[in-house]
Amino acid sequence: MPPTAIGAEHLIRILILSNLFPPAHIGGYELRCSEVADRWQRRGHAVRVLTSRYPGDLSAANPQPQPTAVDVRRLLGIGWGPPYPCDSLVEMLRAEAADRATLSAELRSFAPDVVSVWGMEFASQPLVHALFRSNAPLHATIEDIWLLNAFERDPLCHTREMLDALAVSIPGEVRSLLNLGCERPDSRPVDISFSSDALARRYEEGGFRSAGSQVLRAGIDLKLFRDNRRWNAPARAHGPLRVLFVGLASEQRGVIDLATAAAAARQRGTLVELRIVGACAEPMRQRIRDVCGAGGVAVRFDGPLDAEAVCDAMAESDVLCAPSRLPEGLPRVLMEAMAAGLPIIATDGGAQPEIVQSEFGGQLLRPGDCDALMGAIHRAGVDRAGMRRLAAAGRAYALRDFDIDRYAERLEASLHATAERHACRGGIRRRQFDGGAADPPVAEAVLRDLALRAGRAAEATAPAAVRRADATELWRLGVLLKRSGRTGAARKVLLALVERFGSAGAALRRAALHLGELALAEGDFATAARWLRACLETTPDHARAHHDLACAESGRMPAHLMIDASEQGGARRAS
Repeated sequence: MPPTAIGAEHLIRILILSNLFPPAHIGGYELRCSEVADRWQRRGHAVRVLTSRYPGDLSAANPQPQPTAVDVRRLLGIGWGPPYPCDSLVEMLRAEAADRATLSAELRSFAPDVVSVWGMEFASQPLVHALFRSNAPLHATIEDIWLLNAFERDPLCHTREMLDALAVSIPGEVRSLLNLGCERPDSRPVDISFSSDALARRYEEGGFRSAGSQVLRAGIDLKLFRDNRRWNAPARAHGPLRVLFVGLASEQRGVIDLATAAAAARQRGTLVELRIVGACAEPMRQRIRDVCGAGGVAVRFDGPLDAEAVCDAMAESDVLCAPSRLPEGLPRVLMEAMAAGLPIIATDGGAQPEIVQSEFGGQLLRPGDCDALMGAIHRAGVDRAGMRRLAAAGRAYALRDFDIDRYAERLEASLHATAERHACRGGIRRRQFDGGAADPPVAEAVLRDLALRAGRAAEATAPAAVRRADATELWRLGVLLKRSGRTGAARKVLLALVERFGSAGAALRRAALHLGELALAEGDFATAARWLRACLETTPDHARAHHDLACAESGRMPAHLMIDASEQGGARRAS
């Protein structure tokens, strides 16, 4: 029977693929995915979400979302991010094979008209690559740079290259699981909707091409922002300037820059009260308290708040600061602050200039420029009424242009177009994922044999590598030894990395993390803590190092280091 054309008025079957889905979420990307999925469901489409089994602790960084009525299947493993999968080669390959089979089964059973791919940063990048190479009808909604750089941090992405360099033969059924190597996924067969012009430009500059790419500015739920009685209060003429920060409080998000600038503004005569809404680890809280205390700035930590309470915080503030050092996609908090009529101070990286505009009471500055940030805070304090008048114009603009209902409709039209093109090519519901069902199952003995041979080859190469290899080669070799159960050889290689390249921050960070984890796995918590603190001295926001250090200080082993005892024993016997 020939396929039926799918028009914009027809209902379709949509499989959403997102590594995190509320209540598990990091930020606005996952929240928006949930909000859009709910709207598609209410419009009558059959919507299913395939996501990871992550339990949801990441949501502590942001307001809790409303429950969803969408069919959510939490079946995938975590590729390489928190809560961190087991750090062994056998476990990594075992999890990859299981995820490949899961995705294949969902495609067969649900038979989607289109697969809608959202944030997959912590997911397996070989899995994404295999999906992109398949003949499935794909549409990707891109709101950050995960597709641009996640492959560089996925532990499987360098494994095949290392095994090839060591001349370790890889069985065919395993090679298909390592199809990414160090190459990024080919996005040409995928229709892509970018959330901002800046993000689209960045992907183009990074070499990504897609015949079906477009820019659709993301939206927010505006129902909390339409009450004029709440948002039309006049600016306070006197008293401290109430500065609000919303989000995960980290150095990369500029929270230390903000505290430093607020203290400098206080010395210049502007009274400042700093309010931080969102998750903030205790070491970061203490750093902020120290900086603010030395400068005479009052600081308040609210922790995560729900959407209603975040709106209350905005209504009680004079200005929102978003001093991120990162090239942000399209920050949800800036759209919300604009809809609230709140003046905004933000850095000019990424897509933030597409929201923050001077005619709407916005001030833009370079990331990391504390003097400019201090000046912007001072100006906001001097001319509060003028800034608030300009922000009122921005509020009217936001209420007209930032509606998530309209955004969901435009995305829906894009998915219809993708489904239509694939339907016209010959029956998309009979198409299968070219990476799961067709592959033979990977036997446990094959995985263990590969890990054993990889460990032997890496150990034999280690003495020469210690003398001649560069920092990246030493790091990759040390990590492969660690994941193959050759802990003694791994420690020697990583210590050589510190000795030869330790003055370089990246080399010390890479080696110190894994040296700390080797000590943790052996129950040497004091040594582990010392190495992990060294890692955090070079990279204060390193989430995995913070996680492992907390385990070391409490005398417990992280779950991702609890390698199968029989696997460890096999490696020791082979040694």
